[in-house]
Amino acid sequence: NEVRMSIERLVARQQGLQRLVSLARVLVIIRPEDAPVKKPESPAGLGKYFFDSIQDSWGGGLRFLANTVAGLLRVLVGGLVWWLVLIGTFVAVRSYRRRQVTG
Repeated sequence: NEVRMSIERLVARQQGLQRLVSLARVLVIIRPEDAPVKKPESPAGLGKYFFDSIQDSWGGGLRFLANTVAGLLRVLVGGLVWWLVLIGTFVAVRSYRRRQVTG
């Protein structure tokens, strides 16, 4: 009984290992012999990559916000004469209509 139990345990372990092997992944990299060997990134390198990405995203977001505000200021200041003409026209049309209604 003990020998049979030991054999069944070994067979079950073998089957479990076979299932793990069937789920395994193999990565093959083909490169010329004279190509420099790139060392895989360490987990610390991945953390640095993460924080560098966050820093770049934050900086990009701030640049986008600054560019948007600068663009709005360009429209407001650069077109100030046209804005004044538009407001003056609006006031003139409004006062003309009031005179028409009251007169």
